[in-house]
Amino acid sequence: MKKTRMKLTVILITMIFTVSWMAVVSSLDEDTTIIYVEDIPGYDYEIQDAINAANPYDTIYVMGGTYKGAMINKPLTLIGTGPNTIILAGPLGMMGFIMWPLYVGGISPDGTTITQFNFQNCYFSIYVRDVNDITITHCDFYPDKYGIYGINTNGINAHHNTFKDSFNAIYSYLGTNWNIKQNNIEGCKVLGHAVNSIYLIDNSGTQVKQNTIKYRGSATGIYDDEMYFGIFLSANIVSENNQIMNNNIEIYVPDAKYSAGIGFYDFSAKYGGPIILKNNIIMNNDVSKSYEGVRIDPILLYEVNIIMNN
Repeated sequence: MKKTRMKLTVILITMIFTVSWMAVVSSLDEDTTIIYVEDIPGYDYEIQDAINAANPYDTIYVMGGTYKGAMINKPLTLIGTGPNTIILAGPLGMMGFIMWPLYVGGISPDGTTITQFNFQNCYFSIYVRDVNDITITHCDFYPDKYGIYGINTNGINAHHNTFKDSFNAIYSYLGTNWNIKQNNIEGCKVLGHAVNSIYLIDNSGTQVKQNTIKYRGSATGIYDDEMYFGIFLSANIVSENNQIMNNNIEIYVPDAKYSAGIGFYDFSAKYGGPIILKNNIIMNNDVSKSYEGVRIDPILLYEVNIIMNN
């Protein structure tokens, strides 16, 4: 507690003379502190400065304003004000928030929570790699390409977010135990042959439930073989024990090569190898307004997965 009081005294003195960008206003317990960040004209301070000053498990409140993205290198709770707290590209000139221990010196942000931010014009709005137990909730995403992008992650919770006009709203490669729930995804951005609102490659134990996904329109013609999917599950190594249930998906692009609410693709079985996309449950999804409801390739995947009531 003494340490926190010293911080409070220093910040108050600073505020009197300079109208500081950051204020430590209270202690939650012996080890955690609340930090407020405000966008004040004339001061070139950013969220990164607050992260650098924080201790693990501190809470950072970010007031309304426009900020550059940041590297999160410790477990923190970051709370914005909703649409008025705007995050633009920061690290590497293309990312909103990045959580990757290798990139930040091996320090893990496991257990971080991000809520009530508005990400705009970031190539990767939130980039997570080699991390665990990250929660992303009640955020708005207007990305250049990806909303939430994950590689080799476990226990990512993405719920009650809104995505608009993304190439992949949520992308996970080598993910385990993701919980993707009650997100709203509208529109798309064609930056490659296949536009997938939620794209899972070699995932296991992931749950995708109660999301609303909608895009109706025409193929752009940029690519001859454009494909549009609401949720796409594929396997290069193995994808198993995932659940895709109770989603409302409307993907209607009749002049595309493929246009389906849900897509399944097994790269191994397609070419005569062993089945590596197995033991998944795809059930009770409303795909009635999609051009094609569920597209399975190869068709034998029906034998090793539960696919019903879609």
